[in-house]
Amino acid sequence: MKANNIPLFLFGLAALVISCTETNEPSEFEYSLMFSGETSKTWNLKSIAFRNEGDPEWKLDDPCWSDDRYIFYRDAERKFEFKTGSNKCDPSEDPFTLTDTWSFTNANATLYFIFPLLADFALPYTVKEIDKNDMVLEIYFNDAGSQSYRMKFESDDEN
Repeated sequence: MKANNIPLFLFGLAALVISCTETNEPSEFEYSLMFSGETSKTWNLKSIAFRNEGDPEWKLDDPCWSDDRYIFYRDAERKFEFKTGSNKCDPSEDPFTLTDTWSFTNANATLYFIFPLLADFALPYTVKEIDKNDMVLEIYFNDAGSQSYRMKFESDDEN
């Protein structure tokens, strides 16, 4: 190759490399979208089961929980709201709204949020199943994983 063609060759090579560069656009994890939808998603609790290895599953499905709303927002703060519904377990109970945040760790499929029936602070729930309409979460009581609560939710509204 002649010396005067080398700069032209290098320029052509550089243009080829630059034109083939792919731009990486950060995108929301698919799981995060399952919880929150495009802007927010509302979930209703369908049942809670107590699981103890070797014993039959003990299921709770009280109708006074069925219209409570668990709302996950897709905003920078990852806002979470819990709102009681009109069905009350105790007729003297006043309606209330709890506002906090939620988070998700993709590496171990753990969703952190306040579940008022169990605690007034965020706990780690293992995501056992999730799709557009249904979500199953489980929280373990011991390191052996032999005792847990398993909660089943159904999507009510997605924005």
